[in-house]
Amino acid sequence: MSIVASVFLWIIPLLAVAALAAGLVAFFVVRRNERRKREEFQRRQAQAAQRRSQEKELEKMKIDDL
Repeated sequence: MSIVASVFLWIIPLLAVAALAAGLVAFFVVRRNERRKREEFQRRQAQAAQRRSQEKELEKMKIDDL
């Protein structure tokens, strides 16, 4: 077997493994970023709901004071 063929037999599988590893890393990075965005969105939604609830409570208190 020639040297070129031998080199290709080593390089192609190594490139495939490297591409697979890079794909997995990219997948987990994107997944982590999406999870963070989702958590931030849920936190903002909960804060907005709490703020609305407090505003309604203040309105009730103002009406009761009149």
